[in-house]
Amino acid sequence: MSEHDRTVDVWVGRFGSRQAFDQYFDEQHEDDDAPLSPFAHGQGQARYDHDFVERSFRGPTRDFDRLIDRHSHAESFEEAASRVFVDGGLGERDSVVLAFDGQVESPRSVTLEDAELTYLGRFVYRLD
Repeated sequence: MSEHDRTVDVWVGRFGSRQAFDQYFDEQHEDDDAPLSPFAHGQGQARYDHDFVERSFRGPTRDFDRLIDRHSHAESFEEAASRVFVDGGLGERDSVVLAFDGQVESPRSVTLEDAELTYLGRFVYRLD
């Protein structure tokens, strides 16, 4: 890895609606002892810097490129992440989440009552 290489953790989700997806990332700032969001809770940590987390809801698709399109540095890790998505036979997903530079200490997949967030892995991205 060179000095210009960094890492990004990638998840793909199946939430069914933009509202359900947005609620999973709703942040609370009243209780310092409670997790920042359901996403933080699902990842087993209290906090993360939301400035280093990108997410989007695109609607159902089997096209990983559509999910990742327009996200920061996507062109540098898209091929590797897409291969994991396809090889995993994940089918239709409606959302993607990216956490840059170790914001999530122990990334994991999460199954909720009516939703699913599948961790694809940690990939190297390039700044230049």
